[in-house]
Amino acid sequence: MKKEWMQFKAEKPKLKRFYKQVSVAEELEGWQVLLDGRPMRTPAKALLFLPSRALAEAVAAEWAEQGEEILPDSMPMMQFSCVAVDYVAPYHDDVLAEATEYAATDVLCYRADEPAELAAQQYAAWQPLVDWAEMEYGIVMRLTTGIMPVAQEAQTLAKLSDSLKKLSSFRLAAAWLMAKHCSSLLLALAALNGRITPLEAHAISRVDENYQNTRWGEDAEARSKRESGEAEMAAIGRFLKVI
Repeated sequence: MKKEWMQFKAEKPKLKRFYKQVSVAEELEGWQVLLDGRPMRTPAKALLFLPSRALAEAVAAEWAEQGEEILPDSMPMMQFSCVAVDYVAPYHDDVLAEATEYAATDVLCYRADEPAELAAQQYAAWQPLVDWAEMEYGIVMRLTTGIMPVAQEAQTLAKLSDSLKKLSSFRLAAAWLMAKHCSSLLLALAALNGRITPLEAHAISRVDENYQNTRWGEDAEARSKRESGEAEMAAIGRFLKVI
C-alpha cells in the first residue's frame, strides 16, 4: 500500500471554524459542498465531488454543525468521502487487492471444533452468509477448523475481485472499510448488498469475542475497541444510504 488508512484518522492540529455559511451545488462532475461559496477540497487538495445530493447534504450538515473548533472525528461522511477521492480512486488496484485478500483469510471460514457451544454459534451466524455468497457469486468457500490455515481457490478470489471491480470509488471505499473492520470480505459484500446491515456485520464477525465475553467478561480496552468499531460501522451504514 502506498498510504495507510490511519493517516486519515490521525490526530490533526486544532482548527478553528473559518466559515459562516454552508451550502451545496451541482456541477457537471457531481455535487459539491460550499463553505462561504467556496468549493471544498480534500486533504490531498482535490476538489471534492460527491455522487449524490443526499451525500452532499449529509457532508454539509456535518460542517454546519461544527462549533468554534472543527472536530474531524465528528464528520464521518466527510472522512469516508475523502477516502474515496484521495485514496480509493488513485490507488484503486491496491485497495481492490487488499479487499480481496480479506476473502483469502475470511473469518467466516475459520471455525472452532470445540467447545461445541461456540461451534454451534459460529455455524448459526456464519453458515447462512457463506451459503449466500456461494450462490450469489458462483464460488465455493473452503472452511477449516482449529488453527489450520486454508487456502481459497484462485477462481474464487478472482470472482470476488471481479465483483468489486464493478463498484464506484465510494462503494468500494465502504466495502474495503467494512472488510477491514470485520476481517471478512463476505460480510462486507453481504452488507453492501443489503442482506445485513454494516452494524450486524460487525456483530456477526465478533461471535468468538462475544462468546468469550459471556464467560469471562469484557475489559475496558476491549469495550472501547468494540464501541469504536460499532460507531464506525453504523456510520458506514448511513454512508451507503446516501451515495
